[in-house]
Amino acid sequence: MAVGGSDLSPASTWDAEAPRLDAMAGKRKSNQHDPHRISTRTTSRQSKPSKPSKPSEDVDELRGDQLLDGIDRALQDSHPLALLSMASGIAAALDRRGRHPMAPPESALPTLEEFCETLIEAGLRETDALLLALGRMTADDLLLRRITRAVAGRRHPIPSWLTQLDEVRPYRAVETTHLLGDGDNVVIGVRLPGNRECTLLVYIDHNVGTVVKDAFVINRPIDEVIGAWGDADPRGDAEIGELPKADARARVSAAIERGRMTFPPLESDSWPGIRAFTEWIIAMLPAGGTGYLRPDWTADQLAAVTDDFFATPVGNALDDGDNRSLLGSILCFGTDYGSGDPLRWSPAAVEILLDDWLARNVVAAPQTLSRAPQLVRAFICYCHTERGISGELTEQTLDAVDVFEPSYLETIRPLRRPGPISLLERIGGLAAAESDTADPGSPPSAWGAGLNERELLDLLAAAVGGVDALRRLDARPLPDEPLCWDGIPTGIHPRVAEVVELADGCCARMFDTELRTAARRLLARIAVGDPTLFRRRSVVVTAAATVCWIIGRANNSFDYLEPTRRHVKDLMAHFALTGGLSQFVAVMLRAIGADWRNAPQRLTDPALLVSRERADIIALRDVCLAALH
Repeated sequence: MAVGGSDLSPASTWDAEAPRLDAMAGKRKSNQHDPHRISTRTTSRQSKPSKPSKPSEDVDELRGDQLLDGIDRALQDSHPLALLSMASGIAAALDRRGRHPMAPPESALPTLEEFCETLIEAGLRETDALLLALGRMTADDLLLRRITRAVAGRRHPIPSWLTQLDEVRPYRAVETTHLLGDGDNVVIGVRLPGNRECTLLVYIDHNVGTVVKDAFVINRPIDEVIGAWGDADPRGDAEIGELPKADARARVSAAIERGRMTFPPLESDSWPGIRAFTEWIIAMLPAGGTGYLRPDWTADQLAAVTDDFFATPVGNALDDGDNRSLLGSILCFGTDYGSGDPLRWSPAAVEILLDDWLARNVVAAPQTLSRAPQLVRAFICYCHTERGISGELTEQTLDAVDVFEPSYLETIRPLRRPGPISLLERIGGLAAAESDTADPGSPPSAWGAGLNERELLDLLAAAVGGVDALRRLDARPLPDEPLCWDGIPTGIHPRVAEVVELADGCCARMFDTELRTAARRLLARIAVGDPTLFRRRSVVVTAAATVCWIIGRANNSFDYLEPTRRHVKDLMAHFALTGGLSQFVAVMLRAIGADWRNAPQRLTDPALLVSRERADIIALRDVCLAALH
């Protein structure tokens, strides 16, 4: 039951969970990593309950002395969460509910009942302690009674709270909802034996089907947790309010069940490892509550939204048949997906729309579909004005359009324009619709929709870091080069090492040695530019995927039409991610000072470009120079 590669020693403190609490307070992603951190350090050093690991990690620890050693360390902790979270992880590992019907059988694993029978037969102090915790996390009353009877006849010196687990009670529920509406946090205060308390936090994500995406427990009272939450949100982006306990049960229970039907299952550092503990606590809340109710938008209401948008100055400039048809599709996406609110737009919603839904579900000419990003930008501004969303959050959502527009345009384009025209389009000098009609045999000024050759050279120079860099540019392949650690703080070396290992694996499978070197160089620049991005282990997979995404996009390594190239969906599948890179892309680009708003694939550093991409730039440079002489 190793936690993030560590052993079973208690490791989850209030300080350690503070960044995760901060992330859940924002959750504007796919998984979201807000640069604003919560300040929650206290002067007292209290107990450190173990954080539950993923079930796959727990499976390897169900046998041998390591399990007993882990239980013994948990028993030495003064807080019950050390052992309760361990028991939850084991219960989740042995839970066969919700496994995909086509998944291979795991015959080597016992059922929870079989595992408990083995512990009963062992009759040790450690196994009895674990049994008492596991018994509370099973819905099998007969098994609980059998455990209670078996342990009652022994005289092991175990903490008194283990025999008082029937006194555990959830006593308060709070809901926090971010203004962009990607999901909600259900926060539950729990009283434990011995006048102890803890707080259970469950994040329910609406973008992936209103399912539990993350959950964890903090060994602090709910009042402290909510107070820290408010302190971390000075702008008031999250709404915090009391939630009827019955409603909390209805919402969390339904979200857990829907999550069981999601494949591949959603995982975090502590989910579904904490699921058994969560279900135990939720089952003690009153029944009969109200779950999530999707809004019901009528055709007349959607027509009114359409007319109102196109009556605004920004909408009026786009008012024609094609854009009205596109907006109808966008409104359909808004009502049928996510929370069901067509006026709710976040970076995650934009990502799903442009990176998947729109190109897959709307049948129209590429010239018509290529207008969607501009329409989406205008509609986001309209919706955020209607909802009173802050300018900063609107800017973040518009950034997501900039990030995913290039791959969207590639998806909808029937043909890739070869040579210099394609390059000019990729670095922001030619619109997609114009490239479809450009003639490679015409002068360069004709390709750029009115730009002359000198202006085209300026554009190329900006793409590689300046005129001198453009003049010196060569097409030598990048060497096989290790990660440069210069300037990277030593405190994040282990985390960065994990990221580079995952990124290397992706490049080896999907790309080549040159792109691997470029990815390592990019990762080093990001780690130096913003070390805080690598403070938490839960970001490792997402960070590696984002580095590969950025470097792949900058080098035109993804192609939806050529079978010899890889797709973005292939990269996401490699990392077993279901989405949520948009905010990480924006944050990582800011870390290296890159601005993709005007040129979505510009990193302005030829050291990050593979030889093929530099050769294309050189070819266009030489064509322009020849035309000027």
